[in-house]
Amino acid sequence: MTTLQVSVEALLAFAKGLVGQELHTLAKRSRFTIKEVDLEEGAVVFLTSQGKEQPASGRWLRKTCEIFSRTNSYRPSDYKHTYGASYTLALISEFADSQPANA
Repeated sequence: MTTLQVSVEALLAFAKGLVGQELHTLAKRSRFTIKEVDLEEGAVVFLTSQGKEQPASGRWLRKTCEIFSRTNSYRPSDYKHTYGASYTLALISEFADSQPANA
């Protein structure tokens, strides 16, 4: 089984196309949208269904992508010291689903 490698740059480029679309976290199925993607800063701002902004800096996105690329785990509990992992993992799941099967 091949593990999916996800770079921050590829994830953010993909996220740009999802701005404003409703997504769901994987564990609790909480609704959220991507409010803004900053390719230059390598950051994204998630907007919860309650209207609260959840910014994820490049540092946290990079850490989540690095852990995911090693483990391919979608369980937020595997990302204990990463901020906004539930939102980022939902985005990674969407990204993974968009990839060709043999990529």
